Amino acid sequence: MDAAGRRAQMSRVRTPLTALVPALLVSLIAVTATAQQGAPSTDWGAATRARQIEKSTLSPFCPGKTLYDCPSPAAAEWRADIQRWVREGASATEVRARLQARRPDFDLEGATGAGPIGALVAAFTFGALLLLGWRMRRAPRDDATASDDEATDDASDGELERALDRELARFDEA
Repeated sequence: MDAAGRRAQMSRVRTPLTALVPALLVSLIAVTATAQQGAPSTDWGAATRARQIEKSTLSPFCPGKTLYDCPSPAAAEWRADIQRWVREGASATEVRARLQARRPDFDLEGATGAGPIGALVAAFTFGALLLLGWRMRRAPRDDATASDDEATDDASDGELERALDRELARFDEA
């Protein structure tokens, strides 16, 4: 096939693609405009923020569970209030303050530290590392043993070199 034939074939391939690009752009604009007009009233961002608050707030109705996990009807009411407040524009801090005002005797945030067990584990680990470092500094360095090991390595290196020379000589003969 000559150059003119190849150009003609390439132009036939490009024609549908060049017609497709404007059509895709027009449909994208139409879909975007339709989506903005018919957007549902539910704000997904607000729903996500409300869910995050529900998942991070301990439930006074179900010990050891968050409001999100608690099946209690009272927790369901609190979840509905959280969702309403977030849709109205309340921040997470404001929502937690309103909930805390309902139950000032209950810690909605929960304990934020590892408690005494975490401190004990950290102290034990730190002490063990200090002891290990102290023992390693005080351990005698046996330089004589190191020189014996090096001498053995030199002897075995000589044996290995002779064995390698024999193998190479055998391959050279073949």
